[in-house]
Amino acid sequence: MNRPTSNRPPVPAGAARRGSARRATARHTTLRLGVLAAVAALALAACGSSGNSPASSAASGGKVTLTFWSWVPGIAKQVALFNQSHPTIHVNLVQTPTGAAGTYAKMFTAIKAGDTPDLGQIEFDVLPSFARTGGLLNLAKYGANSDAGDFTPTAWKQVDFGGGTWAIPQATGPTGLFYNATLFKKYGLSVPTTWAQFASEAQSLHAAHPGVYLTNFDTDPSWLAMFAWQAGGRWFQIQGNSWKLGFTDSGSMQVANYWQKLIASKAIPVEPSFNAAWYKQLGNGTLLTWPTAQWGTTIMQDDAASGSGQWRIAPMPQWSAGASSYGQYGGSTTAVFKTTKHPQAALTFALWMNTNAQAIQAGVVAGFGWPAATSGTSVPALHGTVSYFGPDRFYPIFQTSQKDTAPGWSYGPDYATVLTQMGDLFSGLSSGSATLPSILNSAGQEQAASLKSAGISVTG
Repeated sequence: MNRPTSNRPPVPAGAARRGSARRATARHTTLRLGVLAAVAALALAACGSSGNSPASSAASGGKVTLTFWSWVPGIAKQVALFNQSHPTIHVNLVQTPTGAAGTYAKMFTAIKAGDTPDLGQIEFDVLPSFARTGGLLNLAKYGANSDAGDFTPTAWKQVDFGGGTWAIPQATGPTGLFYNATLFKKYGLSVPTTWAQFASEAQSLHAAHPGVYLTNFDTDPSWLAMFAWQAGGRWFQIQGNSWKLGFTDSGSMQVANYWQKLIASKAIPVEPSFNAAWYKQLGNGTLLTWPTAQWGTTIMQDDAASGSGQWRIAPMPQWSAGASSYGQYGGSTTAVFKTTKHPQAALTFALWMNTNAQAIQAGVVAGFGWPAATSGTSVPALHGTVSYFGPDRFYPIFQTSQKDTAPGWSYGPDYATVLTQMGDLFSGLSSGSATLPSILNSAGQEQAASLKSAGISVTG
């Protein structure tokens, strides 16, 4: 599960964060925010700069040994499969803490010291921040672009930017609406197909049943970004040698005004997800839906087990009736560090692990999430049913969401600061001292100042 890294624990490849790794920390932990904010100190150039060639090329003879840092649960199985099928390359897996709890801290420290592993697990949203440090290998120099067609366009766009290809996509975060079908029936609710219907039902449900809510407003900025993405918002875009900021573009403000009305009317609570209280609310009928990514299926089974058999999954509501447009939430990559002595072998491993059917099957079974490879949806693990969600085959919902992901979304070179800034501002939502439109406006201004102070050109 590669969900974003805020109030939720990091997820395996593009969608996979589960088990103890998930429970260990939330994305908004002081550690991750402090660590990622330190990118500015390491960044010597904008993410458009390309890294130098590694110190030496792949070994001409004998077995190449690579070191790979990852927190993804179950990834050891994939590594073992690779080692069995590649007698000239051996990968040593180092299981690290979740991205929010320490892996990124270790990576930034290693980059600064020039003592990085060969490969590492990095989420889509912080990949540009890592690229800024100059510590990642530009894989385009080793032929990676010839494999672009093996991955969804959305996933490839997240790794190919600023004149380089900085990682191989692993998993993505196609989205849907998780809902408690048992309680929907009890309260006479229809599964909403538009956000207007969702808002109407949220208002009427809470008015009739004050202790019940259709959902909560999650205090993870990347959860809000998921909706902005779907509505056509674009917080970051590369234009020539500059970054164009769009925190207050029409799509983003539409989303901000929508959720602000629900918050102001007290129809939904403002509270973080991925903690014991939130899991309890999902299980006891306080919260009836969770708009999220496919990796949430594993979380529900693990942490809200009491709801088994009651929940179903529907397509994400649309901003316009009859539309089919989606944002994404989370995602991970396999990146190669510039100091590797075996770039071609490292690229071989990264590509194999993320395109080989046997490896993808093992990853999905382990909670890996939705594969970024276009061929990944053919694996058996993404077919059939899951008893927790009843008899329905819900995987086609995410396949459509993946296919109809709105194009054009990018994460910026200092998204970690956005998480800090917006996360701090969200604290004023419940009291009314802050509103979502004002928060987006402030976030855009602060991000522009932050980037400019780092010598990065900004427009908009």
